[in-house]
Amino acid sequence: MKTLLGKICLLTATVLMMASCLKTEDKVTYPQCAITSFSVGTITTTFHTTTKDGLNDSTYTRVIDGKSIYFNIDQVKGTIESVDSIISWADISRVVTTVTYNGYIFCKQRGWDDYYNFVSGTDSVDYTKDVEFLVVSTDGANSKTYTVKFNQAKLNKDSLYLADRSSLGLKLDGPHRTLAVGSTIYVFAENGGTPTVTSLDTDADKPWTTPQVLTGCSDGTLDYRSVVVFKGVFYALSTDGTLYRSLPAVEGVAWTKASDQKLQRLLCADDVYLYGYDGSAIVMTSDLETWTANGTTNLDQLPVSPVASIAFDTKTNAELENVLMLGLTDPVGDYAAVWYKVSAANAESNQQWNYIPVASDNAYGLPAMQNLSLVRLGDKLLAFGGADPSTGDTSEAYRYLYASTDNGLSWYPYSANVMLPADLHAHPELPASGVAIDNHLWIVQSGGKVWEGMVGKTDF
Repeated sequence: MKTLLGKICLLTATVLMMASCLKTEDKVTYPQCAITSFSVGTITTTFHTTTKDGLNDSTYTRVIDGKSIYFNIDQVKGTIESVDSIISWADISRVVTTVTYNGYIFCKQRGWDDYYNFVSGTDSVDYTKDVEFLVVSTDGANSKTYTVKFNQAKLNKDSLYLADRSSLGLKLDGPHRTLAVGSTIYVFAENGGTPTVTSLDTDADKPWTTPQVLTGCSDGTLDYRSVVVFKGVFYALSTDGTLYRSLPAVEGVAWTKASDQKLQRLLCADDVYLYGYDGSAIVMTSDLETWTANGTTNLDQLPVSPVASIAFDTKTNAELENVLMLGLTDPVGDYAAVWYKVSAANAESNQQWNYIPVASDNAYGLPAMQNLSLVRLGDKLLAFGGADPSTGDTSEAYRYLYASTDNGLSWYPYSANVMLPADLHAHPELPASGVAIDNHLWIVQSGGKVWEGMVGKTDF
């Protein structure tokens, strides 16, 4: 590459030889040789993901519109800098750049010996390295050098970085439940007693879909709060305890009966089992036909709908999953009810559900909060929620993310730097929920507010 650039530079040697002002101390006469405007095109960043078995690799992209990035040109200092910091994950190694200038323009990057002819609006530049632009007047009498800097945000450890995504057009009013299938977010809402669903493909440049009424339930109304995802399929209970399912291919709109098993509560799912409560035990199934007991103790502490849950591989064995569910009990206690198990397709390794008790003097329990959400980012479980369900106190509603690094045994406010959006805390009467996609936290709030962000940590 450098050999080619050197040849290009030879073609422009006559111009450069005329420029006795190539030295930085020479006087520059504006505007004979100057950059008068600077902009960049779309920045596309490719992310790589791998399946649990490590065999299949896939990619997805995120796009930043270059029109949203502004640059300040300092003619005296000869510097060009982005006005605002660009998000940390943006790939700025190949950025098409458009420059308006007077004279001839050349570019050089760190480690290169020569400048090369730069074609504005066509050439891409690697801004992860130092970049210089040289402008030479048409008569070769003057020149000016500019250094260009992209200010890129760094993810400080234990800090929450959020971007407002409300422009994506979410229509949402009232209580709701948020789930993710792949890169798509689904929000099931009460909608005044007629449940609806809306969705957003986070990889596509499209707005939220129009809310649609859930159809196909012939045994009452589907409980939007009970919806869970099992093996890529939505499951939910009707008001009479019948289990229904819906494929994401129909965006969670059309539902059909899934099983003859009657349930009082639909709890959660992992990669192998779907879990429910039949009135006498926690029951599980892998095929929607055979249901077996998987927990019979402390059932008075079983969370009622809605139940927040998460399933993820253990660090020691990819065939084992940690599964956690939490929620509020009836009657409500001071702390959220947290349940845990290790799940496996192998019956000998598959464990029973266990309630994690919280001592009355334990300062590390998860506070009871309305509209609890549970996500996993990096190596931490994170939960948040609204008002105190017993007292209605909103002083701490939607203020903190509570973190656990021991599978739900203990919880603590994550950090003073990891505060939820101010709008959440300012309007605790507007229910909010969250979901994680590829280590990005998405938060949606009744009224249509949406945020996307991530928590700074060295292993992200």
